[in-house]
Amino acid sequence: KQKTAYEIRNCDWSSDVCSSDLMQVMTLLAVLVGLALAADRQHRIADRLGVEPAKPGLHVDAEVQLRDVTHQLVRELDQLQPFGMGNPEPTLAVRNLSVLEAKVVGEKHLRLTVRQKDSAPFVGIGFRMAALAQRAASPGGRVDLAFMPELDRWNGLDRLQLRIRDVRPSQTT
Repeated sequence: KQKTAYEIRNCDWSSDVCSSDLMQVMTLLAVLVGLALAADRQHRIADRLGVEPAKPGLHVDAEVQLRDVTHQLVRELDQLQPFGMGNPEPTLAVRNLSVLEAKVVGEKHLRLTVRQKDSAPFVGIGFRMAALAQRAASPGGRVDLAFMPELDRWNGLDRLQLRIRDVRPSQTT
């Protein structure tokens, strides 16, 4: 029987958990409180330990349209820095995007090309999010996306990019 996070938190730590090595205990704690483990590792470790991983909520600061994601918006968000514990980086969301391309790059990262209605296409990158590729749908599918817009500077060119925080099949019909 799998134990829920609540059951684990109320168990006898000395006999149930602490008998294993310290790394396993620390990993279990990370899984239970939803710390930043790559999604595929979090689920794999939780399955191995017989627990349900925590499902931390994602705080979204604003829902936007892709046409609102501009170089000016990135500059304005940059003025909110420095980001840290007392000042988390903003998370934006956009709903009902058409997926033009979804692929895993570098074995660990998710790369999406999306469009909203008649917007220009946007590239999104989800570092260490290859496990979310199933959620990203295939080309022609629709997704909701949580992200931070940023400038991708490469070869002397600045281009808008969406740094993906989460992706799910679109909830909009």
